[in-house]
Amino acid sequence: MTPDSNQLESRQAAAARKLAAMPLDGVLSVALAALDPAIGTWMVNGAAMTEAAAWQGKLAQLLQPHAITATPSAMHLVQGTLSALPPDSVFAVLVEAINHAAMNQGPIAQEGQEKRELAEKATAILRSCQGAMDVVNASCACDDEYLPDDKS
Repeated sequence: MTPDSNQLESRQAAAARKLAAMPLDGVLSVALAALDPAIGTWMVNGAAMTEAAAWQGKLAQLLQPHAITATPSAMHLVQGTLSALPPDSVFAVLVEAINHAAMNQGPIAQEGQEKRELAEKATAILRSCQGAMDVVNASCACDDEYLPDDKS
């Protein structure tokens, strides 16, 4: 392993530990904050900002009936711990933390089937968002490849 990959693994582990200590509502609040374009600008390029805003809206709509919002502590975690990670790692850590919190393990085992279903829907939104942003980012990166060569 290279020093960069060791550092990335260490950062991911730190983020995972912080999220693992949170109840499901807290982890979902962090996910919502991570997708907020005003906070998560480090995650996306300009072309993907609209995509992130759309998915953040879907996640907010899913979580609103449960009174889950992007709390100040969630925003702080995103701006601190998560901002040190690349977007793919952020999505991976969040999906893993949501799944962990929703299973019959950790601090939220008693929260029941409704919360597990909420967690499944939230992870589906995060995965869809990640896929959509990957497509947008790839298309932006490829734009220069298709410009005609200047042979003048």
